[in-house]
Amino acid sequence: MINADFILARETQLMYQRAKEFNPVNGNLRHWRGFLPGRGSYIGSKFEIDIYIPYEFPRKPPDVWIRNVKHPNVDAQGKLHMKILEHGWRGDFHIYHVVNSFKGLFARAPLVPVGVKPPPPSTKLVEETEKFKRQSDVLESEVERLQGVIMNKDDELVRLKARMTVHNLPETGEVRKEEVIHTSATTETLQMDLESEKIAVVDLIENLEEKFREGEIAAVEYSKLYKRYSKELYLLNKKIEESKK
Repeated sequence: MINADFILARETQLMYQRAKEFNPVNGNLRHWRGFLPGRGSYIGSKFEIDIYIPYEFPRKPPDVWIRNVKHPNVDAQGKLHMKILEHGWRGDFHIYHVVNSFKGLFARAPLVPVGVKPPPPSTKLVEETEKFKRQSDVLESEVERLQGVIMNKDDELVRLKARMTVHNLPETGEVRKEEVIHTSATTETLQMDLESEKIAVVDLIENLEEKFREGEIAAVEYSKLYKRYSKELYLLNKKIEESKK
């Protein structure tokens, strides 16, 4: 049976490396808290997010709570509901995969603080937003190109790095500090990152369809967002396919 202390040590290392906005609360490695900045009209706001790791982890997913916000994936008590946390969880996922998923979700559908109305956007803000969008499109194309270059690197190098993955855990014995090794960007890690991002996009599309059916969003806006998210899902599926070659 895998040592529970080693599991927490592994998750702590990965959180410090890949989710630097989060820290353990009062040294408790089963309770992490972080602050994500607001987006759009809510720039300047900060949203407090708590992650609780159950004793059954990694067989069971963590619980994520975000209070005092309005969001289609957050219930009235403040609990976050996503496929990766409920129907899409796998035992080889890590806590930082959950963080990546909800960060991607909130980037597309921002959190809204309860009781706060956004100010009307200024002309300057609109112009800057359009400029930023054009720059983002250019950067996105460059990122996709670079990701293709990375995935075509020498296969032998990938296999060597795979030997260093944190999933190669000892079955027995106490955990020494030096056993918590640094991780590398392996094909397996890339695939899990892409899978967690895909879950977030699928969840967002389903929420969008539900809002449209209930009349909460206009047909024009629905069509525009559905086209955008479907394109993102298509690109993610292509990247997942390429990473498995």
